[in-house]
Amino acid sequence: YPMPIVLLDSPGGSYWKDWEEFLKKNLLKQEWISEEDLSLFHVTDDIENAVDEVIGFYSVYNSMRYVKGRLVLRLHVEPSNEFIEKLNDEFKDILDSGIITKVNAHELEKDDDHLTDLPRISLMFNRKNLGRLRQMIDRINSELAPQSSEEEDEEE
Repeated sequence: YPMPIVLLDSPGGSYWKDWEEFLKKNLLKQEWISEEDLSLFHVTDDIENAVDEVIGFYSVYNSMRYVKGRLVLRLHVEPSNEFIEKLNDEFKDILDSGIITKVNAHELEKDDDHLTDLPRISLMFNRKNLGRLRQMIDRINSELAPQSSEEEDEEE
């Protein structure tokens, strides 16, 4: 399952940047990985940026599970029908079949009782394009995350 993977270097350090360049020059160039696979991790040397990456990952996205072969993403915010259409247009390449739809909690999710009220989307994920799935979660988080007001920003 996608999760925030942060490769945190010491300030000004280049260990993880060099590692990322190695991936690009060797694995990506040989097409052993895809460009989208680079979305599975975040390289930084800034602790605040690392914290923002982890917090941002869970700003709207909560969790996922497979229910009868369909991948169900549980969210903290109800997506609009228009937004679901955008996801279908942008991420149709990760679908085995069908479309991305809004769904309610399935009977099989009763063991996750504390999550039953969360909004959900469901898709027939191809189980190959994990980098693209991570990009879809990032899109959901960036588009649906509640925006902080200017007053809250000034208080910090």
